[in-house]
Amino acid sequence: MKRIVSLVPCITETLLARGLGDRIVGRTRYCPEVPGATEIGGVWDPSIDQIASLTPDLVLVDPEEQRPEDLAALEARLPVTRLTVRTIADALAFAGSPALPDAPPAPALPVIVPIWLRPLRLVGVGSYCDALLRASGFFNKITNEGYPGGPGDGDDLPALGDALDGACLLLPTEPWAFDEEDAARYTGTIPALRAIRVVDGRDLFWYGSRTPGALTRLRALHRALRGGGAA
Repeated sequence: MKRIVSLVPCITETLLARGLGDRIVGRTRYCPEVPGATEIGGVWDPSIDQIASLTPDLVLVDPEEQRPEDLAALEARLPVTRLTVRTIADALAFAGSPALPDAPPAPALPVIVPIWLRPLRLVGVGSYCDALLRASGFFNKITNEGYPGGPGDGDDLPALGDALDGACLLLPTEPWAFDEEDAARYTGTIPALRAIRVVDGRDLFWYGSRTPGALTRLRALHRALRGGGAA
């Protein structure tokens, strides 16, 4: 039986959902609890020596989550598999459910999703979150790839200016911990927005076993925002 170390919370969650929890010998402090597994630090600061001491047969990482220097150190000592999930099809396949979801609801609603403040970082195209938004009936008003910043030196959302007009602003609870106070602040300072909602960040960024439920919840949010109701 393979001994697995997972350095990504959604990978750990999906392994547990697939009944592979007894193979996990190491996890990050941000991962779901795994009976008997050793905590080996965080996503961005794992203990390479501690991971090696667990003698894993497989270390699962996501290049978008881990620092390049940590990936290099791990690959120099241990068998590492890099998982790159950027589409809904890939996410469902990883979860063991390769069937594609139904077509997204229409009409599409414009959306902006920040993932960090000071400095401001936004969800761009080509990411898993972007694919999830499109499959849920939204279209991303940020057309740069990856996780771009705002214009100039602006480190908060009002710096986006006209891009915010008529957009739905989804504030994820992670990795930056946006909350209802933030939603109230932006409601007062960005009146041109169509709507503001605080969303569980795991639904937006955790792929795998969470993807089907996240699609259901985000499509319900789309319906509510399209109709002007609450969600």
